[in-house]
Amino acid sequence: MRRSTHERSATVAEGKEILPPRGGAIRRTGTYTSVGKAMHDAYHSSSSAAAKSRLQALANQLDADHPGAASSLREGLDDTLTVKAMKLPAALERTLSTTNPIENLNGGIRDITHRVKRWRSGMMIMRWVAAAVIEHAKGFRRLRGHKGMPVLVAALRNNDLTIDGPNTAVADATAVA
Repeated sequence: MRRSTHERSATVAEGKEILPPRGGAIRRTGTYTSVGKAMHDAYHSSSSAAAKSRLQALANQLDADHPGAASSLREGLDDTLTVKAMKLPAALERTLSTTNPIENLNGGIRDITHRVKRWRSGMMIMRWVAAAVIEHAKGFRRLRGHKGMPVLVAALRNNDLTIDGPNTAVADATAVA
């Protein structure tokens, strides 16, 4: 059962904490600013290797007091550094390192699909989402750093070569042509 406002105020005045503040356990212990600074410094490192070592050091530091945060940081470590490893121009790297483009698209899909009151089948969902993407694509603008796209394409092709090997990449290129 929730306490009344008066009871909560009295408890807070005594120095006891009832509910954790926004941001969870890390903010409560006072390490929030150091964690935020460490992550900022890591993601603004000059190379992905330096960023990875800084983030691993941060995860090791968090292990004792915040094991959940440490494991979460380790879980997506390589994925979060993928764009940095491609050595893209700064403007394009910054654009692709955020979730803003996909969130913009998701918002457009939500705006259009909210009109449907009853989804009848999975195919209906797919049709509406496809129509929403096509409609929302009319408002797309160029990405910041779009002039660096050839560097991105070359990095992706190089990644394909390292994963699949040279023979598969040549077969894919001829199939597309």
